[in-house]
Amino acid sequence: MRAELHFTLSNHVNIPSSCDVLIIGAGIGGLVCANYLAKSGAKVVLVEKHYVPGGFCSSFKRGMYYFDAGAHYLGSCRPAGQVGKLIADHQLEKKLTLIRCEPSEVVVSKHRETFIFSDVARTIDEFKKNFIGEAESIRRFFHYIVNTDPLQLYVDLKGTTFRSLLDQYFKNWELKSVLSTLLGNIGLPSSRAAALTSVFLFREFIFDGGYYPKGGMQRFPDALLERFQEYGGVALLLSPAEKIFLNDTGRVQSVRVKYLGRKSIEISAKAVVANCDPFQVHDKLLSGVAISSGRGRFEKRLPTASAFMVHLGVNHDIALEAKYHCNIWSYQRGDIDEYYEGVMDGKVDFGLDSFLFCSIPSFHDPELIPKDHHSIQIIIAAPYYERSVWEGYKEKLAHDVLNRLDQFIPGIGQWVEVRQVATPPTLVKYTWNYRGAMYGWASTPDQVGRRRLSEETPVEGLYMVGHWTGVPSGHSGIPTVVTSGRNVARLVLKRLGGRKGICSSEVVKKPLDFPGR
Repeated sequence: MRAELHFTLSNHVNIPSSCDVLIIGAGIGGLVCANYLAKSGAKVVLVEKHYVPGGFCSSFKRGMYYFDAGAHYLGSCRPAGQVGKLIADHQLEKKLTLIRCEPSEVVVSKHRETFIFSDVARTIDEFKKNFIGEAESIRRFFHYIVNTDPLQLYVDLKGTTFRSLLDQYFKNWELKSVLSTLLGNIGLPSSRAAALTSVFLFREFIFDGGYYPKGGMQRFPDALLERFQEYGGVALLLSPAEKIFLNDTGRVQSVRVKYLGRKSIEISAKAVVANCDPFQVHDKLLSGVAISSGRGRFEKRLPTASAFMVHLGVNHDIALEAKYHCNIWSYQRGDIDEYYEGVMDGKVDFGLDSFLFCSIPSFHDPELIPKDHHSIQIIIAAPYYERSVWEGYKEKLAHDVLNRLDQFIPGIGQWVEVRQVATPPTLVKYTWNYRGAMYGWASTPDQVGRRRLSEETPVEGLYMVGHWTGVPSGHSGIPTVVTSGRNVARLVLKRLGGRKGICSSEVVKKPLDFPGR
């Protein structure tokens, strides 16, 4: 069984009345930023509305069953990768053991199954084997996206979609659909996804992916929180921020926090970092304070789709029944773009051949739950509707999703002991993400590059971190959120007087500098 991390929630915690930096939200971006700041010597307070850190990268238990809430593995963990650098900078290898899943994924399309391996060369061979007529194009395409200099990619792909890039190399519709299926990691069809974002997704989250923390995904944010506290940082869980106060000159001055959801306290800060969506910052935390450009900076932007999730606890050893022991991406109807486009346009899709993403954490780490029991995570992209609307879809869709899963684990329905269903309003409840968006703003060509929201806001001393802002290439998984956290820490330190020794990496003011393999 995984070790449980216990937090002391007490009215007797020594809460500072002032700090250098107050961080709102303990998602991965907030945790990363908090660690770099605290390591530098800054006095940091981190507040979080939930009882566990991690945001979408958190987990929960129901009885004996352990479930990952959203994230299914880590990417970019090699030494030169963004998560790899994070681990090295904070010696997280002492707290975090990573299991490498092999293969990490299988994409089940209309006529084929295509596996993704940790070895890029082996993955290329898999694609060549499945699409013999496109073998040379496959070689050229993968060589381009893996080995091209990041700045050259930025020049080449600026303003183009991933579908346009695929069309330059391939004719086979199913090959293009298989590659596009993995864009579920950024919540967009290839016809709308920025080519730049998609390429970095493949470089850092697909080709260097499949890392699963022993003890479950929660172990990653737990390790970050533990290290932050060891640096001297103060973490207040179950303590949502209520309001950001500005001084007479319009600079951040303090934040009111509802400690343990009961007692309102005010903490003054030289800088505030918000790891939450911009609507929360503007409408709730700033409460309509007049800001230059204000809501107009983001109110017309397009968010990504949300998600419908089903978590199953099964009281049977499904290892023999399961067709695959890796993550499953399935869409057997035709071109996956038709499905993703439908979701973006508000469609809820049904049918055995419709989309399914399935991860079985207990296959990755058998010690998560008791022997001969398993936990299953199912995620499908979903449009945002109010809870009352989803009540009409919820049970029908959950039943339909279970039927889709039965194709890969025959008889699964008879062994289900625990079933948890989450709709987009559930995601809003736990993360406060605008419209339950899984990946912040959609990484479309007109919302990446210089069009990304700046990490520095119009309010002096107020910064934003995470998947709604920063990194010019757009949001392509946890690696870019880690990069955002590191960048914002450097920006804040510059404001605080340029303290030394924060980390080994520079602020990213250009597309992510990930060297090719």
